[in-house]
Amino acid sequence: EVCFNSFQWPKIATPLRELEKHGARPHYRTRRRVGRTMSRILQKLRLTRMRYLTWLKTCKPDFVVISFACHTDDPQIANTCRRLGIPYSIVLQAAGSHNWIDNRSLDDFRDAYNGAKRCFFVSAENRDTIESNLAVELQHSEIIDNPFSVAVDARPAWPATAPHWKL
Repeated sequence: EVCFNSFQWPKIATPLRELEKHGARPHYRTRRRVGRTMSRILQKLRLTRMRYLTWLKTCKPDFVVISFACHTDDPQIANTCRRLGIPYSIVLQAAGSHNWIDNRSLDDFRDAYNGAKRCFFVSAENRDTIESNLAVELQHSEIIDNPFSVAVDARPAWPATAPHWKL
């Protein structure tokens, strides 16, 4: 059985619709934000520490694949899995040296990445950024290809330069 947990977008992505069509159980969560001040208050009260607990207990996964769009995405789903003893892996799509993880969150991020069975990065630079941000060496990591929808041997037409370039 396959379950997935994703943000609720106005239009559901085709791959998610395909998963549903083949029997996957979806869980769509709200995109509403609480605000920085309220988020910090909830964190201090430790009310966000097990945010995905209900979903994880409902779907009872044997393994969880967590995809982070950015290296600063909230690691709480990974840490909730770790606390529940559910094995997981992390796939990191993007990391930039211009955006550092907040010092107050370093332990949560270290726990998340160190607790993963495997960490996957779409580039060596992404892995280097995380290792630098967290001051750790992720021995259990691997660089993977980031899938894309353009054929490798495609020869797209060069854009017209007339009447002029628009930059």
